[in-house]
Order: sequence, then C-alpha cells, then structure tokens
Amino acid sequence: MATRPTNRPTRRSFRYLGAGSVGAESTPRMRVSPATATAARWPRASGVLLPVTGLSAGHGIGDLGPGARGFLDFLARAGQRYWQMLPVTPHGRCRSPYDTISSFAGSPALLSLDLLVEDGLLRADELRPIGNRAGRVRYAEVIPAKRQAIELAFSRIDTRPELVRALAAFHER
Repeated sequence: MATRPTNRPTRRSFRYLGAGSVGAESTPRMRVSPATATAARWPRASGVLLPVTGLSAGHGIGDLGPGARGFLDFLARAGQRYWQMLPVTPHGRCRSPYDTISSFAGSPALLSLDLLVEDGLLRADELRPIGNRAGRVRYAEVIPAKRQAIELAFSRIDTRPELVRALAAFHER
C-alpha cells in the first residue's frame, strides 16, 4: 500500500484566508499553505550578527551600555530589524561564548561601567582605561578590572535608597 509523502501539503493543511486577511489582497478568498501563511505574518527582514564584546567601549571589552544603545540606533536608521548576538554568558577557560560556566547567568564583563558612573555609583576617575590590542580583548586585564569596579559600585548601592528598593523588588520576582 502506497503512503502519502509527508512533505506535500494535504487538503486539510490548507486554510482559507478571507478578505482583509494577510495575503488576501488580490482575491477575496484564497487558499494558502501553512508555510505561506506564516511567511505572510513574518515579513522578510534583515539584521546583523555582532558579539557585544565587539562594540566600542573604553574599558577593554564591549558592553551593554551606551555603545550598545548607539548600535541599536544605527541598526534602526539602516533599516535593520534584528541584532543577533553571541551568547552573553560568563565564559569558561577557553574564553569562548560557547564555553560557559553557566547557561543562565549573564557575564559581569558586559555590565557597563559608564552607566554605573551615570548612576553615581562610580566616579570616572576611579576607572582605569584598558585598551584593546589589535582588536582583541585582553581578558586577563579586563575581567579583574571590571570585577573590582563592579564590587566598588555594589558596595555603594546602600547610598541610593531607590536602587536598594529596585534591587529588593528584583529579588522578589
């Protein structure tokens, strides 16, 4: 007994779109496959693959601060719809975004020290600049320097009651 090929749409797999539905502009009623209906709901769009660490920041590694916001603004002006990132988890011994010590945690190296300065938790003169050498992140310098700055900012959070409340609310979620 012959079986029906599974990659071919059956009569039941089609649905009718009435007037006013997506894809029904040319005829008042038309038959479309599920794949066509999905494509009509999700129009073509393009984007860019860029790791967060590749953004420009003055602290040796790109982060989720003003540089990321500026990049998003650039994408919007360029008509791009998507920013595909590499994983933003803490890296393991190989310093690869795919060799991570946690699949749930975010990397502290991607926290923006500039935003901590804006929030008054750090002073600009407390940050030591770490440059990139030939476009490479010097993790041996960046990670300890950022960790020290983040710990200093966290030690000062008690001076900002609104941040203490926001942190407590976050913990309760």
